[in-house]
Amino acid sequence: MAGGAYIPQLMSMYGAAIGQWAVPLMALIAFACMFGTVISVVDGYARACAESVRLLRSRPEMSSRSKDLWITGISLIALAIVVWMSASLADMLRFAMVSAFLTAPVFAWLNFSIIRSERQLSGTMRVLSYVGLVFLVGFTLLFLASQFGLLA
Repeated sequence: MAGGAYIPQLMSMYGAAIGQWAVPLMALIAFACMFGTVISVVDGYARACAESVRLLRSRPEMSSRSKDLWITGISLIALAIVVWMSASLADMLRFAMVSAFLTAPVFAWLNFSIIRSERQLSGTMRVLSYVGLVFLVGFTLLFLASQFGLLA
């Protein structure tokens, strides 16, 4: 579960399964996938955060400077997390899992609040939204109970 040891393990697995000729190709493909994912996540998450703040402040439009500051900030925070947790992949995955479980209901509620204020939802969509929120909160509580040893 050490971060640096994972990549050679992955490449040797492909080499054993397909052949050693595939290792450089798989390394290039893996790098391209990860690089593209990082760019997409940083850009998308930063834009979503900037847009959320814009909506909360009731500003007419998002400035390019604001977007650039969010992208830089998100990138620096992500880099700090990776550097801080680079020695242990297990701790990094645990951090990501805990963050996702605890923030998902909050982001879902914020998203629902924005949509509800901007357009009229049908009764079915409103019920489905509340069911989804209950589902997310339920799984978050189940996750917390599991983490605190309340489940056998």
